Amino acid sequence: MLVDEVPPLDRRFHGRAARSHLRCLPGQFLGNFRSRRSLRNPVRSLHALACLGRQLLPARHSTGEQQTGDCSKRVDHLPWTLLSTIFMMASNPFRVDKRSRSRRQRHPGDCQYCSLPLWWVLIAMPILRTVLIASVLGVTLQLQAQPGLVSPRFVDMAASGGVSFEHRSGRTSQKYLIETMGSGVALLDYDGDGLLDIYLVNGAALDAPMPDGAEPNKTDPAYWNRLYRNLGDWRFKDVTETAGAAGRGYGMGAAVGDYDNDGDPDLYVTNFGRNILLENDGTGSFTDVTAEAGVGGRGWSSGAAFVDYDRDGQLDLFVARYLDWDFSRNIPCGNGLPDRRSYCHPRRFAPIEHLLFRNTGQGKFEDVSRTTGISAYPGKGLGVALGDYDCDGWVDIFVANDAYPQQLFRNLDGKRFEEVGVAAGVAYDADGRDFAGMGVAFADYDNDGLSDIFVNALARQSYWLFRNRGGEFRSVARSSGLGPLTDMHSGWGTGLVDFDNDGWRDLFVAQGHVMDDIEWSDPALAFREPFLLLKNVFGRFFDITKNAGTAISKPV
Repeated sequence: MLVDEVPPLDRRFHGRAARSHLRCLPGQFLGNFRSRRSLRNPVRSLHALACLGRQLLPARHSTGEQQTGDCSKRVDHLPWTLLSTIFMMASNPFRVDKRSRSRRQRHPGDCQYCSLPLWWVLIAMPILRTVLIASVLGVTLQLQAQPGLVSPRFVDMAASGGVSFEHRSGRTSQKYLIETMGSGVALLDYDGDGLLDIYLVNGAALDAPMPDGAEPNKTDPAYWNRLYRNLGDWRFKDVTETAGAAGRGYGMGAAVGDYDNDGDPDLYVTNFGRNILLENDGTGSFTDVTAEAGVGGRGWSSGAAFVDYDRDGQLDLFVARYLDWDFSRNIPCGNGLPDRRSYCHPRRFAPIEHLLFRNTGQGKFEDVSRTTGISAYPGKGLGVALGDYDCDGWVDIFVANDAYPQQLFRNLDGKRFEEVGVAAGVAYDADGRDFAGMGVAFADYDNDGLSDIFVNALARQSYWLFRNRGGEFRSVARSSGLGPLTDMHSGWGTGLVDFDNDGWRDLFVAQGHVMDDIEWSDPALAFREPFLLLKNVFGRFFDITKNAGTAISKPV
């Protein structure tokens, strides 16, 4: 358990940077730029330059919000936005157009004067360029020279806080593929006291080999899932047994949502085998209602998410599944040496259909995987993330697939889904290859009001960032700095979170290679890795892991 120990810094700007509707740029600004009136009036030209500065530079304590449904084009303004605009203005051969003599109708929110003569641009450009480049470099140099001023620091509070959980995979000499998975974690206020509690998913005991028809054994308390109640002041109490949250089966992940609309968060736990729906009764206990609800699923489930995909006010349930695999298909893999058996690559196994359950009310769900088109697109899913990427007001679903094209399910008015990963530009890496997608974050990293997609992968593939350009995406892993920073890492759970409250989402990744003998086959890589913490500086990422404290920077 990691705690940010650094108090808020004294910054010029706190919270989100200012956002505005930039109605002057680029069309209206450049249109006014051609008018003769502006060419004859240097005072108005100066006013226009000031107006441009007010539009592009952040204001103290200002905020802006993305509006669901129309994704209003509110943007957090970058210094290089102004710089590129100035360059664009100076390179355009502006002409005086007779049609521009008429007075233009002004609109609310426009600058009073958005006109600037070319000679003012030519004079101002070197000055602004110097100032802006110095500003950008200043941020970068401060980041590198004074990391303590900009890096949050974390302290591991697990032991002192009473969280003694240890994930157990039940690892055997058989190299069962499920042993490679680190299970999920969920934060929820299960008892309604205003404090977030912790639910940790665990594996189960395995035999070597597993008898036909046998299932993983979770009876030993060492393999139980664990629920820790938050007592306040960073102290937690294990309430697993009294709350009925130990679970069953070989655990993979967890999703939180109030599916019955009673005001209490419920838990859905994915497994290799049957999944579990735990209903929160509001008194501090959970009841297994999987059979009654009809959401047990089958096969190997991984990520899951509660989502009201049809906007009827009731949370539905999406479940990603990984591979068409079971213990009977545990073929030997590796280099053929008797003492060097390795885990098989997921390419050796077929993809499997994901599941979508529609909440019909009264605690019941209906499997609509086929009728909504979800089952038509099998995958090798691990992570699941939600977001309205095309701003149509309907939530879409992204699935991170392992060694398989990534999937983006576009919601068609709450009735059906179509898989648009290739068309939207998120199915493959920048070179057109699939990669080992595992953890995923669906969030606005560049503050332009549109949800972007981050997906991590295995070492030597780098992590991938797809920038939303209004319904389609462009890979910016290299231009954002992610490529060289992540090429030698293997990522799992992840999040785009503003850790230092500067208005920009930073990136956190839990890491570790899937192969426990990777050092033997590739000495440059490591099975155990530290976490990764990247600071977002105006849309470009810098590694501040080593400055964030040993709780982050030591291999685990």
